[in-house]
Amino acid sequence: MGRDNKKKKGKTRPEIVDHIVKDYNLVSQGINPSFLAKMSLTTSQMKVLLLFEDEKKFSMGELSALYSVSVSTMTSMVDRMIQNNMLKRDQDRNDRRIVLVSLTSRGKKVMTRLVTARREVLENFLYSLDENEVKRFSRAMNDAAHFLSRARENIRAGA
Repeated sequence: MGRDNKKKKGKTRPEIVDHIVKDYNLVSQGINPSFLAKMSLTTSQMKVLLLFEDEKKFSMGELSALYSVSVSTMTSMVDRMIQNNMLKRDQDRNDRRIVLVSLTSRGKKVMTRLVTARREVLENFLYSLDENEVKRFSRAMNDAAHFLSRARENIRAGA
């Protein structure tokens, strides 16, 4: 997502962007399980693993589009995850020119552990809040997901 997208729908002040980035980092750090560091798993790799939660296979183009990075950047990330035995590449059965990426058995175990641990961290966080705070937090997360989804669609459409 480059700077070209800033001209849409109004101006974004740098201090607002800085504030949102800090808040996003706090939320992200708060729900990332501590075992990531022990596994030498970066946040970026964790996010890639989570794309496979529904046991899908993706082409490199699909992965790079979902992650909003270039194919070469995604290829480098996938290569490291293949070296760590979390992902594998296979040729498409219908078109041998297409290479599909999927989870290895180790990748499935790590992804399952990651999803479970994130859920536990989030549940513990929510238990520390009162009912109104839980509702506010839920609405805020729902709004953020909606806005990000809409922005991604607009960027893809060239709006």
